[in-house]
Amino acid sequence: MPVIIKVTDSIVEPIAEAARRKQLDTTRKTQIADHVAYLRNTVFLQTSPALSAFSRFLATNTNNSIDELEAAFTSLVPVTEYSDYAETQARIVAGDLKTPNLLCPGIPTYILSSSSTSGAKSKLFACNEAESMAGILKALYAEKAKLLPIGTKQLTITSLATRGMVGDVPICPVGIFRDRIILKSDGLTCDEEIIHALDINNGIPLAIKLARNYCDLLALHALFGLADSTLGFISTVFSSTLVDWIHMIQSSKRELLDCIRFGSLPNSVHLEESLEDAIIKHLTPNPGRAQELENIDFNAEGWMKLVWPKLNIVEASCGGVFAMGIPQIRHAIGSSCKFLFGVYASTEGFVIGANMQDQSDPNLFQILNIFGVFEYLEVGDSGAIVSAAKLKEGQTYKLIVSNKRLGLWRYNLQDLVQHVGYHPVTNNPIVRYIGRDGGLRLVPSFVSEQQLKRAADAVFKTINKALVKEFVTFTDNSEPNEAVGFCFEAADENRTLDTGVWEDILTVSLREQNERFEQFYGDKLRKCVVRVLRPGTFAEYRAWRAEAVGSGQVKVPVVIQALETKEWFLARCL
Repeated sequence: MPVIIKVTDSIVEPIAEAARRKQLDTTRKTQIADHVAYLRNTVFLQTSPALSAFSRFLATNTNNSIDELEAAFTSLVPVTEYSDYAETQARIVAGDLKTPNLLCPGIPTYILSSSSTSGAKSKLFACNEAESMAGILKALYAEKAKLLPIGTKQLTITSLATRGMVGDVPICPVGIFRDRIILKSDGLTCDEEIIHALDINNGIPLAIKLARNYCDLLALHALFGLADSTLGFISTVFSSTLVDWIHMIQSSKRELLDCIRFGSLPNSVHLEESLEDAIIKHLTPNPGRAQELENIDFNAEGWMKLVWPKLNIVEASCGGVFAMGIPQIRHAIGSSCKFLFGVYASTEGFVIGANMQDQSDPNLFQILNIFGVFEYLEVGDSGAIVSAAKLKEGQTYKLIVSNKRLGLWRYNLQDLVQHVGYHPVTNNPIVRYIGRDGGLRLVPSFVSEQQLKRAADAVFKTINKALVKEFVTFTDNSEPNEAVGFCFEAADENRTLDTGVWEDILTVSLREQNERFEQFYGDKLRKCVVRVLRPGTFAEYRAWRAEAVGSGQVKVPVVIQALETKEWFLARCL
């Protein structure tokens, strides 16, 4: 259980609390001064209607103390949304790479694409890379490497494939951006150099990470991972990717073992010739390893520990809806292998939160105060923005970030967090991630993502192993009165599923949680509607979305807004 200093703890002396507040306030003022100095001459600051009051202040007050600057920033810079930046971002994405200082000093070096959890079009963020970012990330990775058992290797199931280019500027999710700037600092600046390099963590060709197809990416990591018995650390960005990888190994065992036996690529993998050539030269026949694996039941509890006897740690982010993958992962790794929860990260603001590793709560994170100014918008009547020093235990907030590398000013991430306390060493806030500030809007009612998750959880607890623990929702307009539509994935096609019972469970849960849903139920709202997806649909969705946003961090949305995505799921119902 992590140690957290709470504001109300009687053991915390007033002098210690005052010292913490002073440290956090000083850090805030320094970061704001740095943020303003870095972005002071940008076109966006000087021309954006949202920043006009603050821009006028800077024009008429050229020699400010950090206290004056912080006061002006607090009172004159409003909370911003993506719409405030959309015109400038569109200008850059359309190809304007010659006009300097649009959002950040100089010319963008990357364009970050959000994973778009609603299934709608991704948001794009031009980014100004800095050598210091690579240094900070390397330091974080070095700390993680200390957990690796001696004589073992680490396999990270991630992609390096960009989703496109604007001139010479790559478009990619933040996870790919993170790994590519680290490689760039090591001298690997482009795909032509990456394709011939080996992963320093395991000797596996980095070329496998350039596979653009999601299923190919999983299969190649499965092939090289299975061939090496010395893996001690396996990690992915999200638990859903790890679950898909596990299923890939289980369903393709025969083909993968034949590839290990003969030193070949799976027939299901289709790569560009140059990429295939770069990968296949690192494959050698290993009939002995294939025979070892042949005798292992890949469905038994703890089978991954049998495949990799030295496996000590598995890591994946499990916050929010990704907690649903925990039981499947624990079954595969067994009780003797540690399961680390990954970071809380966001493309929109380049936020990083370190998980507190409370095995009973994967949603506890320490907000790392390294890449921007973090503030907290109170949820409730006051709507006040407070600094890290003034957080109230138990209060729910929306996370607000100012990030100079993205040119963002008090940007609303739409992520809901609850303040829990402060880290005993760093004094950084500890928050419980609640979810996105979104939900399903019906004509008479709004149902939050949290309410939808709790309703789905009630079904999962009832049906046990009949369903995969993922779901999506949408507004069902198939009849005059609206309903909440749920799509669940069948674990297999050999069961008789009583969806009527699930519809009752979901409806009761929403009526208990939501006053307006209860008020209009039977009048303007009808019972929840359940549709069952064929096995493998959510993995197929991640592969489909990866074609548009890259394989780095595809998420299944809780709420579907885009009609195309809704039709995609409905076409795959049993």
